[in-house]
Amino acid sequence: MTLQHAMGRLLVSICLCLALNTCKARTQQKPTPQPAATNEPAKNTLVASLEGFELSEVSGIAASQKRDHLFWMINDSGNGSNLHAFHIPSSKVLKIKVKGAKNRDWEDLTSFRYKGQPYLLIPDTGDNKGKRQTVQLYLVKEPELNFEQDQNLSLRPERVIELSYEDGPLDCESVTFDPNTQSILFLGKRMVPPVLYGLTLAELFKSGPKTATRLAQATGIPRPTPVVKYLLPKKWKYSAQPTAMDISSDGRFMVVLTYLTTWIFERKGNQTWAEVLIGKPQAVATPLLPQAEAICFERGNKALFLISEDRPDLFRVPFSL
Repeated sequence: MTLQHAMGRLLVSICLCLALNTCKARTQQKPTPQPAATNEPAKNTLVASLEGFELSEVSGIAASQKRDHLFWMINDSGNGSNLHAFHIPSSKVLKIKVKGAKNRDWEDLTSFRYKGQPYLLIPDTGDNKGKRQTVQLYLVKEPELNFEQDQNLSLRPERVIELSYEDGPLDCESVTFDPNTQSILFLGKRMVPPVLYGLTLAELFKSGPKTATRLAQATGIPRPTPVVKYLLPKKWKYSAQPTAMDISSDGRFMVVLTYLTTWIFERKGNQTWAEVLIGKPQAVATPLLPQAEAICFERGNKALFLISEDRPDLFRVPFSL
């Protein structure tokens, strides 16, 4: 189940200002796609409005492993089985059909390198009713693109992985690659507190079905405050659910996106993420989006990029701790 527009923007704004004090007023300007600024912006930037590019329900975003200013995106269930590549300098979007894949409920998207080869992992891990005994992971090699010539593109997955979880079905919208352990991490959405699972790349690239191992309860993700409960009496229980996550390429930071807040967890020394996720995160001031379900670090980890499922405005949020 997703958070609907009943969470009115004005009501949520009041909630954030009073309870979280983490949001900045979003701009109403709707520019056409434009290149990223050459100098580091001092505040959140609306990079592009991607309406008209078949990106009406973005549920995952990942930075390219090959090229700066290139981002891959996917849509949620009910849409085609396609990857979308947005190149900021050229202001162009390419659609690539993933042949043989079914978009039952694609959620999140992650990129990584394995033995020098760049990959994208498309998790078909959404499970609103928590009844899917197995879910699918589509592993594809990141393709070379020519934004001046390419059209009618398609590819086939390198592998299709059947995945289950150690303790049964769950709804998962947050999937990322951990460079520290060379693993794929999965964060459940509907349990309280959310539970973290892992699967190593070495296991991922073996043949046969896979089981993600339970790692920890993410008790550090804050629960809704009394103010949130008062202002959102019917929706507060969903407001803290994780809808996306990513880990910086240096393995130091994890960003967890929820419907109301963006949280940053910092890994210190030899800490495991199981240890980090029981600690206290920091809130990041991100634009208020009607249904935020996609976030990632840019290459170099100087900023976060996020986009809403209901409104395809791509934002850049400078990042430093």
